[in-house]
Amino acid sequence: MAPDAIAEAGALLLRYQLLRLGVTSGALSSSSHVMAQRNGRPVSIEVSVVESGSLSGRTCEWLLDSEVNGDLAAFVDLSSERIWLLTPYEVGELSTKQPDGTRRLFTYADVTLDPEKTGHFVFSGDFDRYLLEERAERIA
Repeated sequence: MAPDAIAEAGALLLRYQLLRLGVTSGALSSSSHVMAQRNGRPVSIEVSVVESGSLSGRTCEWLLDSEVNGDLAAFVDLSSERIWLLTPYEVGELSTKQPDGTRRLFTYADVTLDPEKTGHFVFSGDFDRYLLEERAERIA
């Protein structure tokens, strides 16, 4: 898929999953942001999408242009249709800042890869606590 189509698919999947959880949302002018509303309070969500993990689905990597520009950040994996929701602080703690100013969030699904486990490289099982369905109350 083209990059714009991937971004749009990720935003649509987020909006669909939010609706299933009782949260109203709409697209902003950019496919990389969604505005959600629950109980009358608007929440801006920056959306980062990956079409599929690499290394046969054992890793997942998202790149952000810079710091999070929203109240929350959603990380979408289209291949698994899973979405993780993080605060800007959590993104800062779990991602690495690259020399060019971008941020990189990287997860390992396969613990046999035996990477150096730091705060910047997260095993996907550890990352499950950030799944959208576990954190939807943050949009309240």
